[in-house]
Amino acid sequence: MKTQLLCSSLVFAAALAHSEDQRPVSSVQIKGQGNAAGTEIVLNQIAMDQFPAVQVFVTVLKEGKPQSGLTAADFRVREDEVDQQPLMVESQLPPLSVVVAIDNSGSMRPRLAETREAAKSFLELLAPADSVQVVGFAQQVKVLGAMSSNRGAAGKAIELTTARGNTALYDALFTSVDLLKDRPGRKAVVLLSDGVDDNGVGKQLSKHSVQDVLQFAKRVNVPIYAIGIGTEIDEALLSGFAQSTGGRYFLTPNPAELKNLYDQIGLQLAGQYLISYTSNLPADGTTREVQVRYQDSMSAKSYQAPSTKETSPTKEVAETTPTPVPQTSPTRKKSEDAGLGNLGAILGPDGISIHGNGKQITVNGNDVTFGDDSNSKPEAASKTTTETRKKSVKAPEWLPVPDGAKELSSAAVGAKKQLILTVDQPVSDVADFYRQRLTGQGFHIVTATSDNSQMLLVSGSGKNAEIELTSQGENQTAVRIAFVGE
Repeated sequence: MKTQLLCSSLVFAAALAHSEDQRPVSSVQIKGQGNAAGTEIVLNQIAMDQFPAVQVFVTVLKEGKPQSGLTAADFRVREDEVDQQPLMVESQLPPLSVVVAIDNSGSMRPRLAETREAAKSFLELLAPADSVQVVGFAQQVKVLGAMSSNRGAAGKAIELTTARGNTALYDALFTSVDLLKDRPGRKAVVLLSDGVDDNGVGKQLSKHSVQDVLQFAKRVNVPIYAIGIGTEIDEALLSGFAQSTGGRYFLTPNPAELKNLYDQIGLQLAGQYLISYTSNLPADGTTREVQVRYQDSMSAKSYQAPSTKETSPTKEVAETTPTPVPQTSPTRKKSEDAGLGNLGAILGPDGISIHGNGKQITVNGNDVTFGDDSNSKPEAASKTTTETRKKSVKAPEWLPVPDGAKELSSAAVGAKKQLILTVDQPVSDVADFYRQRLTGQGFHIVTATSDNSQMLLVSGSGKNAEIELTSQGENQTAVRIAFVGE
């Protein structure tokens, strides 16, 4: 689990740092408090094909159930902290295109009958104009029929799934997103899996990587709804796929609960709101964050606006990424854990490189390498302008940084900014530091805890941040801080 959490954090950081050509960068959610406790809004999808006309699809949940009867007066929408008015809430949703991806690896055999029945019940919740396509995956990924509104054909495709072989999870997700890339309107992937991407001997089976799937899903702008069943699932990544794309993650150890989970997803998709507005920001090619608020709940997602003027690639990179300093020999640092387990299988043979502030982090299955950016050129440093240097990301005054923290990377994509730090303290001490300092300033903190990681969602006074803490050893913590604005 430690390896999976580290992988997820670094993959999301890499996707943010190299997202010039991506639309949604991440999805952030803050749940309601006080009288609004139990209320949650999820920004599922942003459509900007007719920019400056923008359409956002959101789900409002109360205790997990979609809420109906809301109007434009119930919502507040902001782009890069600029309010958008007027808003229009559509009563008629456009048709949905959905891919149902079912794990039929050998380990699914004991629960395949329940899976088939639950998936077929999901079809009954779709509107007549909605279209569905079925994907089965094990050793290979199989597309079981065409995208169609024919429920009978989809039901027969589900019946064709048989349990045998290993699990090409990432290839299945990539294929599912690919099937939706040219579909207009609303779309979604609904995935069920009981395991990890594995070739049977502890190595990744898929040809595509985690980062491939994340980048593709965000570029196509499709939310992934993931159901994990059993006790051996890659839970950190499944929940990461769902959260970062605007979907939802569900977990059950009991196959008898699958129908209920599929029904929840179907009802949430049917209960979406379409909020339309005309953006009052220019078509300047920047990535901007859309925040949608309902009562005390907030959900945010990013998209890249079209550009009305030509911009050279060199200039665009300079506006979002600090110019690297001259290359020096990287310093190799061995992981302080007992090894990174199957991280190499997850990241692939070349690992992942994260660039920022003239620095580079390379992660593979054996170690972590820290050093100056290997892609930098000596002459580039001499061209650093005052404007470029100002783009260096610093934590705002209200967001503290622990004493002795070492900055590894930073990135700015539109209004969204991110820092990656290391602190020579255990996760619990760093979490206590942030809770004490931020609650002392009046901020509200929601904490999610996994085996060796904690996620702190910070909100208050019109500000919000996401702080992810991951153990790198007994007395070292990796800190990822994502925030909007100053």
